[in-house]
Amino acid sequence: MGKKKFSVLVADDEFWVRENLRTLIDWDKYGFLFLEPAIDGNDALDKMSKMKPDIVITDVNMPFLTGIDLIKKMRDKFPDTAVFVISGYNDFNYVRESLLAGAIDYLLKPVDKSDLLKVLLKAVDFIIDRSKVQKEKLAAKEKLKFASSILQDQEWSQLIRRTADPQKKEQIKDSLTELDLKFSGFTLVLFRTVGPQINNKVQDLNHLVIQCKRIISEHIADSKCIVFNNVYLTNEFVLISNLEEKKLEARVLKIISEWEHFVGFRVNASFSRHYFSFLSLPDAYREAVLAQMAVKFGSFGLLIHIEDVDHVSVAKRMTSEQERQLEFAVQTMNGNLFRETVLHGIGLEEIKNWRMVEVHQTFKSIIWILHKNYGYVHASPSQILTTDHLSELLFQAVDNHDGDEALNIFSELLDEFFDSSTPEGLSESMQKTIQNIRDFINRHYFEELSLSSLARRFHVESSYLSRSFKQATGSNLMLYIANERIKHAEKYLKQERLNITEIAQLIGYSDYGYFSRVFRKIVGKSPREYRDSFAKGKSAKS
Repeated sequence: MGKKKFSVLVADDEFWVRENLRTLIDWDKYGFLFLEPAIDGNDALDKMSKMKPDIVITDVNMPFLTGIDLIKKMRDKFPDTAVFVISGYNDFNYVRESLLAGAIDYLLKPVDKSDLLKVLLKAVDFIIDRSKVQKEKLAAKEKLKFASSILQDQEWSQLIRRTADPQKKEQIKDSLTELDLKFSGFTLVLFRTVGPQINNKVQDLNHLVIQCKRIISEHIADSKCIVFNNVYLTNEFVLISNLEEKKLEARVLKIISEWEHFVGFRVNASFSRHYFSFLSLPDAYREAVLAQMAVKFGSFGLLIHIEDVDHVSVAKRMTSEQERQLEFAVQTMNGNLFRETVLHGIGLEEIKNWRMVEVHQTFKSIIWILHKNYGYVHASPSQILTTDHLSELLFQAVDNHDGDEALNIFSELLDEFFDSSTPEGLSESMQKTIQNIRDFINRHYFEELSLSSLARRFHVESSYLSRSFKQATGSNLMLYIANERIKHAEKYLKQERLNITEIAQLIGYSDYGYFSRVFRKIVGKSPREYRDSFAKGKSAKS
């Protein structure tokens, strides 16, 4: 038997309002049953007697029986039904009367998706408190709560980006001005986390994000604040607060301590300057990112202020002479010279003593030299795909302050360019090990997998495993994992039961943006384009 859903009855005398609400959200996905709407108040009462909906959404101004009169009649006949009203900007007196009559909230026309989800969440709370519904309905509340949380995260993540849609910014300009009046200035705090990966269960990752946001909100509860998870870099949580500096620092230290103790995260927190306009959010975010980049590689538990790092000296780790040596090594395909220069000459083996920005800049410069002198001129399409994928993984490892993994992936990257695979055949035992690794990946593709973790699990030295795997399969190990994940992503996209963010999490990618880039590189189109093209082909056949 399927789970029982919350039933929703819409009552409005305007056809376009009824149909807009019918299609505004995927009701079934969020645990609701959208009943055939009522065309006026009398029709609503009749349908309620027959269908007994859990939630009623009614216009306040209808012919025959107004929304207010409907609510009054419901109060006696259907006391456990949650009801909220829809009104225009000029109907405030009606709204006030409807709330006095028993409505739990109201929506202004035109209704948008975010507001509808928030009010539905409130309605679910009302029903649970009144009727002590079964566990299945509690699960629906959690799903709705997460959906509302994700929408908020998406909206704010857009606003901190310099590339945010100008039209979108213009639309919410008035809202930002209201926030300026409400906050009277703010500081942006950026939390960057490194911790447990729970990608094999979408709901676990969702709960983890909500739990982290809850911890931040609870510690800042007595002041004005905004808290969200950056959907483009999911290891980032952002706090916008109007607390003065010393109080804010004390609260942030408690948040870090609680995350480390209960969640297992290692965290750095960086602070922007104090701003007085929410239109400056991208500047505040950029300052907090710059402050994070100034920390020593592998350092955690730090509070970093942009003012403290403004004058930090950043070393140029690669000399002009070393750049020429690397270019010569690529042009002559001298892999040994290249490795010797980057590891011992430039000193990549010592990155734990560098600042984050120095690690980033040095790796970017080295990869640029590889591509400029060899990559996109001589490489095959397969090599380009593999090296691009490894480059992404490399910078993920850097952002996670994982120096050993970064150097292992960098070694794989050099193997791709300089083809250092052994010409002799693999031993029988190594061939069996490679097959066992393939079987393991096929069964556990959704887990956190890396060259280092697989090497440890199967007791093989990392660089030897990388070369042996490619020799046995013709594919780079990390690209093999990516292909396996994308194969399952294609299956989920065709089923149309999950949204794309959930699919990314389900196959092992907590970062939607990264998943989308990998999918496009392997399949040749974005996940959304793939789903749309499959849906079009399906409808054409039918």
